[in-house]
Amino acid sequence: DITLIFLSSDTNTDAIEKFLEKQTEETKKFLKEANIAIARDEKRKITADLFMTYRLPETLIINKRGELAQKIVGDTDWQGEEIKTLLEDLKD
Repeated sequence: DITLIFLSSDTNTDAIEKFLEKQTEETKKFLKEANIAIARDEKRKITADLFMTYRLPETLIINKRGELAQKIVGDTDWQGEEIKTLLEDLKD
């Protein structure tokens, strides 16, 4: 029930491709799932203007109503209990 959108503010596709090449095989496989999208925000209309992203990486969790539920600045432990609980709470 979750869709992940990886949004890059890089100005060119090459930077995104280089980043993806550095990922583990497990991550590369994960990124090909149907509920995963990778997109560019080259004019920073979403990252900077809408969500005021100035320090990368950032994780923005949007609830079912399209509202910002959580903003995490810095690395995220996607296997940790804190993020799992947060995502479970969004199901309600």
